[in-house]
Amino acid sequence: MLTWLALLPTLALAQEVQPLDAQRYRVPIDSTMTNWTDDSGVSDGDFARARLALGFANDPLVFTSLDGSQRTDVVGSMVHGELAGGYNAGRFRVGAQVPVLIAVASDLTEGGGGGIGDIALDGRVNLVDREIQAVGFALGGRLRLPTGSVPALSSNGVVGELQAIADVKVGEGLVAANLGARIQPKTDLGNVIVNDQLFYRLGYGVPLSEGAGLSVDLSGDVNFGNGGVNLQGLPLEIMAGGWGTVSDDLVIRGGIGTGLLPGVGAPNFRAVAMLSYEPSGDKDTDLDGLFDSVDACPERAEDFDQYEDEDGCPELDNDGDGIADVDDSCPLVPEDFDGYKDEDGCVDPLVSVSVKVVDPNGNAVPGTAIFVTSEDFMQQAPNSLAFESQPERTYTVDAGAPGYQALNTTFVVPEQDELFEAVFNLEPEDIVGTMRVKVTDPEGNPIDAQWAIGRGDPVPVVNGAASAGLEQGDYEFLFRAEGFAPTRATTTVVKQEERTLVVVMQPAKVKIAKGKIEILEKVFFDTGKSTIKSESFSLLEQVADVLLDNPQIKKVSVEGHTDQRGGASSNKRLSQSRADSVMKFLTEKGVDASRLQAVGWGEEKPVNEANDAEAWEANRRVEFVILEQDTVLEEVEVRELEGTETIVEPVPAEGAPVEAAPAPE
Repeated sequence: MLTWLALLPTLALAQEVQPLDAQRYRVPIDSTMTNWTDDSGVSDGDFARARLALGFANDPLVFTSLDGSQRTDVVGSMVHGELAGGYNAGRFRVGAQVPVLIAVASDLTEGGGGGIGDIALDGRVNLVDREIQAVGFALGGRLRLPTGSVPALSSNGVVGELQAIADVKVGEGLVAANLGARIQPKTDLGNVIVNDQLFYRLGYGVPLSEGAGLSVDLSGDVNFGNGGVNLQGLPLEIMAGGWGTVSDDLVIRGGIGTGLLPGVGAPNFRAVAMLSYEPSGDKDTDLDGLFDSVDACPERAEDFDQYEDEDGCPELDNDGDGIADVDDSCPLVPEDFDGYKDEDGCVDPLVSVSVKVVDPNGNAVPGTAIFVTSEDFMQQAPNSLAFESQPERTYTVDAGAPGYQALNTTFVVPEQDELFEAVFNLEPEDIVGTMRVKVTDPEGNPIDAQWAIGRGDPVPVVNGAASAGLEQGDYEFLFRAEGFAPTRATTTVVKQEERTLVVVMQPAKVKIAKGKIEILEKVFFDTGKSTIKSESFSLLEQVADVLLDNPQIKKVSVEGHTDQRGGASSNKRLSQSRADSVMKFLTEKGVDASRLQAVGWGEEKPVNEANDAEAWEANRRVEFVILEQDTVLEEVEVRELEGTETIVEPVPAEGAPVEAAPAPE
């Protein structure tokens, strides 16, 4: 039983009732799936709505002494009615609510009679239409006038409300939420003051069939200024109910509920039944945003796919290519059905392919004959030929010329290129050994690169492949590619054998920026020591390589920094020792010591002034500051030289397999 705990204030002892509207329930004028919570509405034309409600509430306002010996039913029970109506004009709706108190049981009044309640004027503006956007939003306001004739169920002044209304479709159901403020005259009930309030409502409705469904609503108030937690100032109710259509315009609604917290106006039991006149104006039966009067398919929602969207009918295959729009990546352009990706519904552009055969120096070879073949395709020409092809198609190239070894290889036309050039080398017959290279990224995709013997002149690697004729011996190759770390690989060329070197290039970790050599990883040391951890060797080898490759960088300061933990002097010694270790590492990799200086700053130059783990991590660092250089450098990437995966796959004409030379430690 929900009661009001009080010290039997003057109100009860004097048998007087202070003006207080203890009737919390008000009929929502235009909610569609809930019986208490307002929804944002849908802007669908001009029309009027009306609702006639009959309700019952038990013990909405009861006073009980602290020892429980005396009880006063200010409003023990009541039967009430309400007439509510409104007119919708596009996004705006105005309305009014007229409550009628049919019978009131009270210890403080005689006869159990009723009267009229506080009449309210109501308005709402729809700002975001939930049928167009994911979430609907509206603003509402209500002005209650002190017209009531029963003191405990009427206010002693004008009451104003302003609320925000939001709703969202969840499957077939609707979730609506209201949050607002109520400004009203003050009423002192002893241990609680009913004054200005924050009110909230949350409702969920779900249709069970066409024209019928269930709902649940939660409604509560919070009195401002009571101080502390006072349950009597926190009424909270729950109501479960539903609705069912009688005809196109008439709907029966109803619900039962109870108070969850014993606040003012929250009864033990509440029941509401109503008959609603709910014409929808210009209806939108299929809920596609087009009124039935202009919808050629009022019971089938338009698919809004930028093709004849104004007629209201879904077009399942806009371009008529036999591929349904839901599976058609190009629903407005017919598929060309050329045997390549015909299932995606799109016209696939052809790639212009150029095939060239040259000698190892890149020059045309006199007397060359080229044959390019594939399924249902064959072309031949001297030196080079051109044709158009579907992407991802594989071709075989056979070529030969007097004095050169015969060429037999394949290539695949890439998908992304509009113009693809495949260049192949013919090797002279007198070369003692052939070295072929394949260069890929970590995912195995071929990449364009350059390769050279040591730091000699580079030779292009086209589409991940190249070859060269070399005399027998041991060779170290250096591979470079834009966006990847330079990579060294060592192998042996054997007379009259063909070797294949597969190189997997890794992304760059170091680059030259303005005024510094920027490292994309940290240099790690043993805790509290200057010993460089092995996991940082490959990073520092990159720094050494960029200095060797860029002699225009004349002087670099190797600078060590620590965080602010520990003593300043010990931090400075540690940072100097670590800078010395890094400088020693670089000189051991071939960098002239005259180009380097080591400086330990300790904790003097933090990049993060905070004193937390994140700042400590940021401040512990090694930096490479360029002090002197011949020219202003463009920002370029410098790639890793060691530690990448290098694989040698021998393809010998005869003899035993060849093992790959191990990568340097």
